[in-house]
Amino acid sequence: MFYFDLKKSGLLNYNNHNKIISSDTTIVNIPSQTIDFKPVIIERIIEKPIPSKIDTSKILQDYYREKHLNDVIENDTIKIRLREVISKNSMLSRELSWTLKIPNKIITNTVVQEEIKRKILFGGQLNYDYEKITVNPGIGFKDRKNNFYLGSYNIYNKEIGFGIYVPIKR
Repeated sequence: MFYFDLKKSGLLNYNNHNKIISSDTTIVNIPSQTIDFKPVIIERIIEKPIPSKIDTSKILQDYYREKHLNDVIENDTIKIRLREVISKNSMLSRELSWTLKIPNKIITNTVVQEEIKRKILFGGQLNYDYEKITVNPGIGFKDRKNNFYLGSYNIYNKEIGFGIYVPIKR
């Protein structure tokens, strides 16, 4: 049996309306974190021998200098950064920040139920019964419930036939 789909050929062209059953979007976004805290200094004094030659200007220059220290610890899931500022033999500030290296993801799940379309089909059938070959042209209609109605005509025997096909499983 062969058939000709009028919609696919462009003879019957109507809009396709699909019904969206459900749709949801999940966004996973973890921002970087920063904590500022006052430095807590635990003093531990270790006596060292005093050298005989001392450069006072160098000691004063080092005393008033501001030292900015950055320390970074990193692995595949987190990056930790420690920033410290030291001057006049004391810690002026300390900042601890970290960044989780988990990628931002947008997950969208949409479930779409395709609307069953109506179709008009044209086709035919060739029969062979050891004596003759007969041609049966036919036309069919498929409704939205997926039922298929068929009408045909046997040219040789001059007979009309009608039929219906119903889906077994919906």
